[in-house]
Amino acid sequence: MPMNTTEAQTLERNSWFKDRVRNCTSVYVNYLLNTDTADPLYEEKIQIASRISQTIDNVVITLVFTLSGDPEVNAAGPAIEDAQLQLIVEKTIQKYFPVVPSGQIFTNNMGQPIVQPRRM
Repeated sequence: MPMNTTEAQTLERNSWFKDRVRNCTSVYVNYLLNTDTADPLYEEKIQIASRISQTIDNVVITLVFTLSGDPEVNAAGPAIEDAQLQLIVEKTIQKYFPVVPSGQIFTNNMGQPIVQPRRM
């Protein structure tokens, strides 16, 4: 059963849940930073890790807001299992920060083309 508005607001203000989301984000950033240099998406992953790290507070606020509407988080609440929360956080981060090769065209949620510039 989905959370009602009051429960979602309570979750968004839950500092323990926010800390857990921040930790999951840190784990994912560490994964990105430890990408093998032979990985064809190495530069993109390092850039994403850097962007997330530089704006971590805003990223966590956005993730907590987004996760308060996630069906799996709704079902389990703030005590969701660590492994499950990690997967959901990573999946959500990947939607906000997609790893795509430089110069590849993709679209945003409104169907508008977005081009990542090639690095020299």
